[in-house]
This record gives sequence, structure tokens and C-alpha cells, in this order.
Amino acid sequence: MTAQKRSESIQKVPISLAAISGEGLAEKQVNNVDALAATVPGLTFGYYGGNARIAIRGVGFDSIGQGTEGRVTYHVDGIYFSRPSSTSGTFFDVERIEVLRGPQGTLYGRNATGGSINVITRAPTDTLEGYGRVTLGNYATVITEGAVSGPLSDTVSA
Repeated sequence: MTAQKRSESIQKVPISLAAISGEGLAEKQVNNVDALAATVPGLTFGYYGGNARIAIRGVGFDSIGQGTEGRVTYHVDGIYFSRPSSTSGTFFDVERIEVLRGPQGTLYGRNATGGSINVITRAPTDTLEGYGRVTLGNYATVITEGAVSGPLSDTVSA
């Protein structure tokens, strides 16, 4: 768990949070923030005026004016995404997701009064490995996902 920007046990973190592993996300077929909202208590997601709206415990993005920012921060591997529209993508090759509830301004900045969503992707590995998934559904729905990781040289992995 890296909710406090350092690795520690989830049971020792003095923050109200939910953490879901990549395997848990795949098992529940959670592949975007909208599906994540159905599995994490207190998290809601929707669209208002064409913009994505994320709220934690009712505090979130409630203004559609130019230059406004939400009250829930969204990070991918520690990089802050300031525009609500950037949160509506899919999760790919995710190690875990942490949803922190309540004000997180000390660690995550002024825009974290509602909380923070942290997406941590899988790190490159030193051995060749990968995975593949195929989902079939109604109306000719076919969803594929796959990833390969391994060494490119003695010092570089991808």
C-alpha cells in the first residue's frame, strides 16, 4: 500500500481507504472508473454537462465552468490528471487501485478535499511474462486485452 507515498501495510494506514488488486479488478470485470464506483462504497461516477464527475462521500466535481477542477484527485503512477475527461479511460495492466476517502490535501494537493483515486500500473519484470484475456458478449461484443513484460537488455525492462 502506498496511500501515504511510502510502502506500508494497509492495516497500519490511518486513512479511510479501499484498495483493490489487479486480480480483483479482473475478477469483478472492473475496467474503468464507472465500474469501480459500483464496487467501492462512497464512490460515485457520472457525467454532467459532458464532463466526467467523480465524487467520494458526496464531495466532487460540481462546476462545469472553464478552468475548474474537481475535488477528487486522480493519479496514475503518481501523475496527477487535472481534467475530469481524462478519468474516463480504461484501466490497463493495473497492479492495484487505491481510493482514499476524505481530505488528502497534505499529500495530494489542494484539489483533494474529497479524496484521491490512485491507479498503480504493473512494473516491468526481469523475466518474460504476460497475459491475455478475451471477453465475448451480446450484440457481437468482443473485448481483448493483453500485455507482455520482460527484459530488453541486461539493464532495461519493458
